[in-house]
Amino acid sequence: MSSDIILNMKLRKSQKQIFGTALILVAVFGGYFILRTWSLKLPNDFLIYRQNTADVSEKIVALANEVNEKIKAVNISDLNGEDEKAVALILDARGKNIATYSQAFELSKNLENLARSLDDISSRRTQRLAYEAVAVELSLVSEFIVYTRDLNNFLDSLSHAIVTGESRDREMAQKFLDDVNKQVSKINSLNKEFAEKTKEFNPL
Repeated sequence: MSSDIILNMKLRKSQKQIFGTALILVAVFGGYFILRTWSLKLPNDFLIYRQNTADVSEKIVALANEVNEKIKAVNISDLNGEDEKAVALILDARGKNIATYSQAFELSKNLENLARSLDDISSRRTQRLAYEAVAVELSLVSEFIVYTRDLNNFLDSLSHAIVTGESRDREMAQKFLDDVNKQVSKINSLNKEFAEKTKEFNPL
């Protein structure tokens, strides 16, 4: 078995790891945002910013899923020796990932507005728990922004490796892919922390 095939299989295995965990990392951005379960007696500004956050979150989920599907298609085309198709798919995936990056910044702005609106919450316990949850969420979004950057580096490197066909370029692509997966681990850890914070939130 040639070294190219071995490296290809290694990339394929690692990409499967991305696809499995990426669904977890975007889950916290899903639909109506976990904060929707909090009391409807919260300040009106909070409810508005919460909805804005949910709207941007939905866009991020949709874009992230599209990127994942494109990378899956890249992997198949790459393994089948369809280099031109694989490179075209990478270009498409990269464009969608850039859009995801932009939406993540928009989400961070909405979360900052959400945090400021917490000053109007009368219950100090509710306010404290809300601050803690939003703080973790802001950290998560920051890590997600780094994730999109690392993913772009991987896509650029993989595109170059497909064009050159060089083993050393495959190895470099693998290095960038490892960076992506490390970032996914950080995000998943923050996801768990956020889930724990929201479990504590049970306003009267």
